[in-house]
Amino acid sequence: MRILVANTPLMYREAVAVSLRLSRPDAEVMLGDPPALYGRVERFDPHLIVLDRDGLLLGGLPAALPRLEILLGATMDGRIGANGRSVDIENVGTEDLLALVDEVAETGPEEAE
Repeated sequence: MRILVANTPLMYREAVAVSLRLSRPDAEVMLGDPPALYGRVERFDPHLIVLDRDGLLLGGLPAALPRLEILLGATMDGRIGANGRSVDIENVGTEDLLALVDEVAETGPEEAE
């Protein structure tokens, strides 16, 4: 399982990556800077991506690629999406991310939501 973590700011990105590495040690986790996101996706070929508005604004991501979009504001809400479908989550947390990782690992990237 390959997971690309490309949210901002950098400290959040690093914290998400550390959490994933500790909780899912078999997963290959790579950090990606949002401006270089498209190239990272092509080279790393992730099964799942974690990103925020900075990454979404760049566009060019495969629609079928499962993702957790972190929506920073007064709270840290999120959106889990794949294959053109999405589910909004209030105050998204590590448990939500790990549940998505497990779902993608079990069902494959094309089936996850």
